[in-house]
Amino acid sequence: MWVRAYRGYNTVAIVLDDDYISYMPKKNVEQTANEGLRLFRNEKEFEDYFNTFARFQKETIAFFKRLLRSDISKSQAEKFLELCSESIRLYRKTEFIFTDSPYKEARKDNDRAIRKNLKKFENIKGPSRDYLNALLIEKESYTYRILEKTSEKFNVAVEDLLQYTPEECISLYEGKRVDKEITHARRKANIIIDDKGRTNAYWGEEAKEIIDDFLKDTNQRKELKGTIANKGKVVGHAKIIRPGYDDFHKVKTLMEKMNKGDILISETTSPEIMLACKKAGAIVTDQGGLMSHAVIVSRELGIPCIVGTENATQILQDGDLVEVDADKGIVKIVKKNV
Repeated sequence: MWVRAYRGYNTVAIVLDDDYISYMPKKNVEQTANEGLRLFRNEKEFEDYFNTFARFQKETIAFFKRLLRSDISKSQAEKFLELCSESIRLYRKTEFIFTDSPYKEARKDNDRAIRKNLKKFENIKGPSRDYLNALLIEKESYTYRILEKTSEKFNVAVEDLLQYTPEECISLYEGKRVDKEITHARRKANIIIDDKGRTNAYWGEEAKEIIDDFLKDTNQRKELKGTIANKGKVVGHAKIIRPGYDDFHKVKTLMEKMNKGDILISETTSPEIMLACKKAGAIVTDQGGLMSHAVIVSRELGIPCIVGTENATQILQDGDLVEVDADKGIVKIVKKNV
């Protein structure tokens, strides 16, 4: 769904043994930065976006609630999937790849439009994330509950439905199912690549080979660099917390096992992992920018934070002893956990 919402940005989404991570080429990150600047510099365009997204959230939640009270028809299922994709497409403009450049520009000059729109943005980001969580991410999300209804209707396990493409979900109404061997293979290894607007998907052994090649240089690195979010220097053991692709509740277990002072390593942070943030001696993320949740939380808690390392969750392992130098924006592996 994420790759579809970012169609044309040459994104890559990887699922490997229930861990999910996404990538975007640097040239496309620059593209989103420029698009973000244009949006935040245009008061009318930003106001239109602000109102459109607010109206969209209200209308879609009402539609999803109606679905849960009815027997879902094929046309309703098609509309639901379209709205899910559109929700991510609208939400993406609140992500750091769109908002960091406006934030930096607002600090450098006195662009009135950017400053005004950034102030409005403060009222968008939090509720928009809550909306996305309620729609797609939480275990009791509308999507999960609708999948449960679909599971009962077609006698297909929810864990298998999570591996279906939107087109394959609709094909259930035509009596077509995806072989369980395929859904199992996708759950173990799956890579979805947007190539100039064309989506290519691979799974199983073929996907593993592509993923290994894609990530081949990551395991050799002993040092990571990122953007300084909150200064400080600390040494601690890495605790990697990544929401499972099809098991959100495992995050709670991971947070409970985390020790006070551990270094939280995550693709990104969001309100649902606040317990981990409060336990952390420092926060390191793959993604995120100067207005991300990790930045805000680290400053509130007064702990070092480095965001945008790109692949900390891939290079570091649970128990690695790491040094987070948020004065320089560097994360070093002091001792590997073997």
